[in-house]
Amino acid sequence: MSARKQHLDLLAIALLVVLCASWGVQQVIIKLSIADVSPVMQAAIRSSGAGLIIWLWMIARRQPVFQRDGTLWWGLGAGLLFGLEFLLLYWGLTFTHASRAVIFLYLSPFVVAIGAHVFI
Repeated sequence: MSARKQHLDLLAIALLVVLCASWGVQQVIIKLSIADVSPVMQAAIRSSGAGLIIWLWMIARRQPVFQRDGTLWWGLGAGLLFGLEFLLLYWGLTFTHASRAVIFLYLSPFVVAIGAHVFI
């Protein structure tokens, strides 16, 4: 087994920059393409692509796709909630600017944390 690295190498830094940049311009690209592709179709393409990438990753790592451990329904529920979140985000971008959507999307974890502290 290889020793754990204490710093990021150039490939890891490049991957992080590409991922952060793609997540950062996501709403802008969605907003620009709404005129040509419906929000529902964009969400379906995104979810299908993500599912395919995860499936290929599991095959490459020789992980079983389905296990009988009782988590199927919880996983399907979480997937449906994430799908609904992105569907509503894409639909909401038809009514507002991308900058406003970015603020709402990335502010939500803080709102949930404060709400959990107050109400739970």
